[in-house]
Amino acid sequence: MSDRHPFLATCMALLSICVAGLPLGASAMAHHRVPAPSASPYPFANGDAWITSVSGTETVTIPPAQPTTVPYGYTQTDVESCPVSFNGYTNLCADQFLQSPYQDTSETFYFGYFTNGPLLDFTQVGGALSLAQNGNSTNDVWTMTPGNIYLQFGGTKGSRYNGWTGVYRESDLTYGPHRYTSTASYVLHENASDVHTNTNEPAQHTKITTKKIISPGGSGEYDYAQTGPSATKTTEAFGKPVQGSGGWVIPVSITTNGNTTNTNVPDWFPGAGPAPSKLDTIVIEDDGSVQMPSACGVYAGSPAEQYHYVRDYELDPVSGWYFWYTGDAYVVFGVGTVCTPETWNWAYYDNTSTGHMTESVQIADTQILQSYTYGQALVRGLLRRAVRKQGGAGFELPSRFGRRSELGEFARGLRPGFKAAQ
Repeated sequence: MSDRHPFLATCMALLSICVAGLPLGASAMAHHRVPAPSASPYPFANGDAWITSVSGTETVTIPPAQPTTVPYGYTQTDVESCPVSFNGYTNLCADQFLQSPYQDTSETFYFGYFTNGPLLDFTQVGGALSLAQNGNSTNDVWTMTPGNIYLQFGGTKGSRYNGWTGVYRESDLTYGPHRYTSTASYVLHENASDVHTNTNEPAQHTKITTKKIISPGGSGEYDYAQTGPSATKTTEAFGKPVQGSGGWVIPVSITTNGNTTNTNVPDWFPGAGPAPSKLDTIVIEDDGSVQMPSACGVYAGSPAEQYHYVRDYELDPVSGWYFWYTGDAYVVFGVGTVCTPETWNWAYYDNTSTGHMTESVQIADTQILQSYTYGQALVRGLLRRAVRKQGGAGFELPSRFGRRSELGEFARGLRPGFKAAQ
């Protein structure tokens, strides 16, 4: 990040975009002029805390059954520690949150202001996660270079920016009863990923190693090796989509214990053709000052800056899933992101045989900022992790149907034994 430096001057460049808004106090809401954000080298006030509610529905479809829909929701409390340092960066804030009623995850994001020419980027540069689930404990640490831009201030109406570019790295350690351990490492880009896991189960006298490689253009490979009483080794190789006489197909070669089968799987990629130019992308547009929609409840009709997710998707050719997101973040300057109506979509496919979709999940919800501690902040609100890089542990989305991550990897994808069990 040699060409970008932490924000150490003032927010004067932002005065032109500060508009009248709806400040939300700790106990009351009222219309009045929002003052310009105060000069600060880091995003939040030390000790600031706020509560966000999330409510909506989750719909799961497993063909040929009809969709099943249930209510979905939780509240989240964020607490800030500033200034802190992380991965060589200073003047950051550590955002730690707790979800209710989901108490098994503790996650900390590291955020900072970074100047980008005349613009100011509110950027995540990494984080850490602790997860207790099914008797196991997981600790993750991740870094992002140059970072994941959530909000960009100082642009003109209609300006767009890339929410994600660069390199994502993550290391995980999971341990459980009977000396069970599992480690994972991730090196991830917009168009490629390299994921390795090692699992040791002494009680079963078993060791498992996996490797998942995704290359530009949508090709990739998955390797699974297990030692012990049920020793086995499987390699799945996925080619880029090619056009045949009957349409586009994806060449797949599966070798299990020395025996190889080759299959042309009907192309299940979006558009049923070549892979998109980027396998993972986030593009956000500043749509200027608007009146918030009815979905925003008490904020409906009040002015805010609208940040629209123009393009946000991820394709995993090896694990066989596609994710896409639509949403609008409504920002009141001096308060933060007060409302975000959004839709999360996952589609899982049989990527080694039929190419058919085997399951889809949609979460449609609205985030609403409920209360906060201190009165002045440029950003605030539910801080979802925007990067869902292929294979990373990711932010856990609570689910009435069972916990899922934004990546889908906890429910699907690269977890020891999953591919071999298909």
